[in-house]
Amino acid sequence: MHEVANATFTNTSLRTAFTLNTALKRLFLSNTSLTSAAAITLAEFSPESTGLLHLDSKQNTLDLAGVMALSNGLKANEIMRCLDLNILRREDGSVRLVTRHVDQDYMICRKILNWCIRNTEKADARARSEGSFRVWGMIEGSALVRDVRKEESTRVSRYSYLIVRWR
Repeated sequence: MHEVANATFTNTSLRTAFTLNTALKRLFLSNTSLTSAAAITLAEFSPESTGLLHLDSKQNTLDLAGVMALSNGLKANEIMRCLDLNILRREDGSVRLVTRHVDQDYMICRKILNWCIRNTEKADARARSEGSFRVWGMIEGSALVRDVRKEESTRVSRYSYLIVRWR
């Protein structure tokens, strides 16, 4: 019973932090042993968050359920500009797969990146109308962006090789 009470308190605290605290702009949970259950809890509150711009959860071993929950939370949130994850690559460069299939993992990364780009484009439009121009910094430095770019260049190289070989 004590654990249930603590979990309820923690969830209530997280909801309050996410929904009422508009001063919280960046949340760094990198290398914190973040579990998929915790990621799912964060994802439940992210659509209600009106201040959080950057959630860094790199160097954690989230499973597919945790990654998909964060992706769906980001889809419903039009404020957060950067959800940083290591899905395709670990920090040391080795391959890490969530689904056991590189193509599926790449599609998950691409979907998350697309939601981040959508939100950043909206923020950019608002900033330009107010005379400001600096909103792309978070997403440009993202590990997720780096991994997607690396995977896309690998795919282009493979595709080019196949075309040359086919001719």
